[in-house]
Amino acid sequence: MTKAGLRQRSVTNTGTTGYRTVRSESSDRPRVFSVSSVVVNLPMRVPAMPLRGSTVVASSISSEVGGAFNVMAAIARQGVTVINASPLGTGPNSMLVRRELHKEGIESSSSEMVGDTGTKLIFIEEDGHNTSILSPGVESELDQTNLQSLTVKHGDYIYISAGDLVFPGFRSAVMRWLDSIAITPFVCLAVSPLIDAVEGQAVRDILPHVSLLTMNEREHLVLMHILDLDDHDWQGLYQAGLPTDSFILQRSGNEGCYIHSSDPHYCQHINAVASEIVDTTGVGDAHTGVCVASLVLGYDLPEAVWRGNIAGSLVVAKHGSATCPSIEDIEQVIANLHAQSESSQTGDDL
Repeated sequence: MTKAGLRQRSVTNTGTTGYRTVRSESSDRPRVFSVSSVVVNLPMRVPAMPLRGSTVVASSISSEVGGAFNVMAAIARQGVTVINASPLGTGPNSMLVRRELHKEGIESSSSEMVGDTGTKLIFIEEDGHNTSILSPGVESELDQTNLQSLTVKHGDYIYISAGDLVFPGFRSAVMRWLDSIAITPFVCLAVSPLIDAVEGQAVRDILPHVSLLTMNEREHLVLMHILDLDDHDWQGLYQAGLPTDSFILQRSGNEGCYIHSSDPHYCQHINAVASEIVDTTGVGDAHTGVCVASLVLGYDLPEAVWRGNIAGSLVVAKHGSATCPSIEDIEQVIANLHAQSESSQTGDDL
């Protein structure tokens, strides 16, 4: 699917239940290559973040695979082929990653490196919001040779996290690889909570390759700051290098998601689905994964975002990171919303 195809496909607005489109057949369906870091999460529940010099008592939870794994699991659970290109090591963390990738049916194309997958400490407060500390491992040492071995075909998708651009070797390998690809793949760039540590020039360098740029409210503000843009200067992102046929997603929690384009008069709001917030870990990953997978399946961007919103509403209601629902779960929510809408309309007609 071309980037322009996001805009050219017809869309039928069905109100609160999303947008109807025809899904693509599976025979020649594009694949998704993830070149973003996979890490092992060490989550801890805390009443609140401690003040400097103080201590709080946390309740720890079992370690779990996170980072780009959450996005890949979300994609795989929609029935779309996804391939991991994040380096894996020889240690116990990497063994855990391999096991979880296998469970999800995710192929890994990366070669084995001496060392181990990095870890991320995640502090989850009582309101469900989290703060994390990353200790990188072999995933930050992406190899140019390994990327060159990937066969990217016309229509394939590439997922990248902007947070990985903080690692010079990773940034250099990805940029050389993107520049070398003969065709123009669909590149989804997730801004990432680590965007604070990324140089503005690194973002400017990769923007010309991006088809879909996605971020939450905080990441949006930080991104604009490092690019020296006003907070709501969406057109400034296009002037900074984003192609004019690409789109921007701004996830805004219980407000839903806003779609922006190079047309200064275009802004489409996609409603959220109400849900109790238990744990926000992985909600952005689930939204991104389902959105990308839905595009692969042939849905228009507004409906792909709507399906991502549904996934997000189900994820925040659960503990853990890779809790993205299956395509069947999402279809069930859509069916329930359809039934509620029809029931409401029937009541109004009486």
